[in-house]
Amino acid sequence: MIVTGFGPFGQVTLNPSGWLAERSGKPHRTVEVSFRAADALIEQLKMEPFQGLLMLGVAGLEPKMRVEMFARNEIGRTLAVDGEDRAGYIDQTMPALLGSSLWRRALDFPPAPFWRLSFDAGNYLCNYLAFRALQAFPGKRIGFLHVPDPSVVPCETQLQWFHQILDWIERYK
Repeated sequence: MIVTGFGPFGQVTLNPSGWLAERSGKPHRTVEVSFRAADALIEQLKMEPFQGLLMLGVAGLEPKMRVEMFARNEIGRTLAVDGEDRAGYIDQTMPALLGSSLWRRALDFPPAPFWRLSFDAGNYLCNYLAFRALQAFPGKRIGFLHVPDPSVVPCETQLQWFHQILDWIERYK
């Protein structure tokens, strides 16, 4: 399993997704918040043998981790850190939604107050990376997890939660 997280962007100087990826105990990558960097990551991963990819991104002020069940074929108007605007469809030849292949057994996860299923990964870079990964690696276990802002849930607490989720992923293959 490879774990990815994003680096800083805007007013987010400590991106908990990158912080968690680095402390996951798994091979990891930190990705710049740009479409170009997301595309480069997908191209790099095409050259590497791996079975699973768990991508992380910060979701805002909700005090739970969000298990993203789908990625949408859509990008909104928010600019990447390098100013690039890719608003519109990600790929006009693809369907509107791609289902996560990592979370198929998520309903088997034990109930916990720190996570919930989500059916909307947004329309920015998190969703873009998830869609591209699902598109590029249809035979692999691919999933996206949104994590809270550290002002809502401290990174150390998130790390405990994250390790439980990683354990569940291994248990419920």
